[in-house]
Amino acid sequence: MFIGGCAALTMEKMENFFDKDYDLLSEMVTYMTNLEYESISINNKESSEMSVDSSTRIAIEDTDIIKVINKLKSLGYSTISKGDNAISFLRWSNMDNGRGVVYSIDGNEPSSDYTLPFLTKLEPLSKPNWYYYEEDYNEWRIREQSKQ
Repeated sequence: MFIGGCAALTMEKMENFFDKDYDLLSEMVTYMTNLEYESISINNKESSEMSVDSSTRIAIEDTDIIKVINKLKSLGYSTISKGDNAISFLRWSNMDNGRGVVYSIDGNEPSSDYTLPFLTKLEPLSKPNWYYYEEDYNEWRIREQSKQ
């Protein structure tokens, strides 16, 4: 099963999407950084709700932000997540892999946490604090096993 397209997204393609979608992505970053919750997830099923602090679902009441979310969905972004120091925008995924862009809230490189648990690649993009990321569960698992 693929989400966001049939072929894996490359960094070059993601950089092109990022440049085109930057204003919408930035609006979401501003909105999410101003929310008091430690973790937030907005998935492609419901644009007017978000899951906060892992289990609570709350309504998004800002109609302008709902429009931004719907526009991002129409452009292929399936999940928007906030956790620790990062806000991620998943643009492509299959069962074991995910690719997209991530914004660093505090200016430090986003780490493998709630937002990017299986992070295997992180490359800076053209704007400060923005990165292209790849998650690969199998590669991550092998790396973790070799550390033991």
